[in-house]
Amino acid sequence: MDEILEEFVAEIREMLESIGSTIVAWEAHPQDRDKLDAIFRFFHTVKGNCGFFDFPRLEALSHAAEGALADVRSGEREPDAKLVSAVLATVDRIAAMVDGIDNGKETDTGDDSGLIAALAPDGADTGGITELSEDAILQVARTTNLRSVRLPVDLLDRVMSGVSDIVLARNELARRLRELPEDTPLIGHFDRLSALISEVRERMTQTRMQPIDTLFTSFPRLVRDLAQQLGKEVLLDCDSGDVELDREMIELVRDPLIHIIRNAIDHGIESPAERAAQGKHGTGLLQIAARQSGNQILVQINDDGRGIDTDRIVAKCIAAGILTEAQAAGLSPAERHMLICEAGLSTADTVTEISGRGVGMDVVRANIEQLGGSITIDSLRGEGTRIALRLPLTLSITPSLIVEAGGQKFAIPRSYVKEVVDLRSDAVRLSEVGDTVQVRIRDKQFACLRLADLLGLEADETRDISPLAVIRLPGGDIFTLRVDKLLDHEELVIKPLAPSLMATGLYAGTTLTDDGDLILLLDVMGIAKAGGLALDMGSRVVRAAEDEAPQASSAEEVQIVIFTGLDGKQRALRMAVVERIENGDREKISRSAGGDHIVLDNAIFPLAGIASGLDTLAGKLRMLRLNDGGSSLAYACVGHTDIIPVPMHGTSTHAAAGVERILLIDGKPVELLDAHAIFARYGSTPERLAKPLCRLPVGDPWMQQFLRPLIESAGYQVIDDTHEAKADIAICELGAEAPAAAARAIIRVGASAEECAADPHAIYRYDREALLAALGAARRAQA
Repeated sequence: MDEILEEFVAEIREMLESIGSTIVAWEAHPQDRDKLDAIFRFFHTVKGNCGFFDFPRLEALSHAAEGALADVRSGEREPDAKLVSAVLATVDRIAAMVDGIDNGKETDTGDDSGLIAALAPDGADTGGITELSEDAILQVARTTNLRSVRLPVDLLDRVMSGVSDIVLARNELARRLRELPEDTPLIGHFDRLSALISEVRERMTQTRMQPIDTLFTSFPRLVRDLAQQLGKEVLLDCDSGDVELDREMIELVRDPLIHIIRNAIDHGIESPAERAAQGKHGTGLLQIAARQSGNQILVQINDDGRGIDTDRIVAKCIAAGILTEAQAAGLSPAERHMLICEAGLSTADTVTEISGRGVGMDVVRANIEQLGGSITIDSLRGEGTRIALRLPLTLSITPSLIVEAGGQKFAIPRSYVKEVVDLRSDAVRLSEVGDTVQVRIRDKQFACLRLADLLGLEADETRDISPLAVIRLPGGDIFTLRVDKLLDHEELVIKPLAPSLMATGLYAGTTLTDDGDLILLLDVMGIAKAGGLALDMGSRVVRAAEDEAPQASSAEEVQIVIFTGLDGKQRALRMAVVERIENGDREKISRSAGGDHIVLDNAIFPLAGIASGLDTLAGKLRMLRLNDGGSSLAYACVGHTDIIPVPMHGTSTHAAAGVERILLIDGKPVELLDAHAIFARYGSTPERLAKPLCRLPVGDPWMQQFLRPLIESAGYQVIDDTHEAKADIAICELGAEAPAAAARAIIRVGASAEECAADPHAIYRYDREALLAALGAARRAQA
């Protein structure tokens, strides 16, 4: 009986898969007899099967719908909008009841009298039956499950995994057979076996593939309900192009597509009155098309609505702190469109049940990129919007580039690899500033990460040269990944990793080579983040502009470092004076009449560049460490820094004080600061600046071993009780007698948090942030 019940549920779900779109099509063409007959047969089949299983409620509901449609078929009743809505609501109720049957829930309790009455010729309007909330709308789109093959899906997955293991065993056997003489009789038999295994693997792969129509069939009903609820008229045009996708991919891309369709109808397509006022047809057009291109699927969603108001979105991003005005001014049209994918940004003026909560497109982008795909957005004001999704054909087999780093093999999904370059090429040049590495490839500058360093491995230093993989991220950002060796291109059967390894964010799966070696598939987005590349709109990875003008020859160029000042303006310095780029801490900044200073590497440096903007800045600063060969100073900046060569001829030399000249970079003026003027004003050798003194008890091992390194990192020189000089600050245990007149300020530390709670001036000895804040406050107070 259980098997028969499973067959019953599977059959109804198969019919539900297409009946929604059939009803919507019948509403548009009520004289279409074939559609009417198909809907009638659905309810007739459900009613007949219910009698066998004794589901009286389901039988009564399907019988009422069958009777209403029988009247239409006989010409006794016209298929008006009220009837169509009641039939659709009945389909929803049947789908919910079938889900309950499948989950073992009680389905014979409930009141369907209102719905049955709505199906009657003189029945009341369905009222709220088809008024769908956001959650209900999403559920309607998910109601149609993938077509069942009447086999447990996990069984197919286990079979596929077994076939993959057989392929690996075959490859190992092939390797061993190659070691035997060529005339070995086994080779012919092995070739036949190998061909059969390849065919089985191909057929099993096909069992995972399903037409994308199984996804598209739910959209007519979704569009119909959304348009009706919003008072709009929308015509949906779906073109699947006979495309097939991995069944897992179809399920994973379902929600992103629902979000896009929902936004297109709610935000994009105007009401009939608005469209008429603009000279448009009252019915909006929403087109969804899928095409296969190589090993990728392109899904395009087009609407002919109002388009994206990028000026309004930019203003909202600035107000939300996502962008500064200077950053917004430098955005390209494509980047302005992609702002709608920023987290927390809502383009709706009011919150509705459909959208407008500030979530949606950021989730869409994250989900698509997690699948190894990409999203692009194009729009024209008043004409419409086009959103294109590029998706891998399957998640189970991934074309990959095999590389070696630190003596281990890793795989990079080939869809991310733009090209591979050799450092020995004349078109490639590395630039190193401290721990920051940039690579210039054919006059375009990119960040460079070393894979071995990111994974905590020891790079192969015996090799004279390392190859570079140029990686293009789904959003269009580009960086380079330096590896020890490039090994091969392979199509890999990827299997899940242990949760502990997945949690690192560096790996996306694993596979085995022909000889049984383990290969980890890299999560490219995770690698970029681990390398410190900022992928948000406020601080993007260096991106190669496709229309960038050719640079001047190296003989006419000077390397400069471009950065963003605290006031949001772009500036530059000659690279020759930049010693390194590092992070600084606001708590280690001292401002006084004698000038601004910061503690870096246990030394005090003069600090430039904070005349404005420091008070509104939170968190870490970026510091350019400048050196003239004798003196050093720090220059504060924010965001990403870039190193590029620029020609000096033809640039403006009529600049303000402190500015060497004005450079034209990417069509925008950038101030090249006068390093001579900066050092004339701020320059001073750190060793010439006296550090503030901190007195510690010489006989306290904990303070000497644990606390002393922290104090020195805050820029203090530590002295003990025997030192005669008056200290700027002294630290002693809570309850101990403070040194008499030995320091200008006292910090007391306690052995427990409870002990310190009773004294507002005491600090718990392991409260690191509180200790650093107290040290910084004391230094600033005495400046």
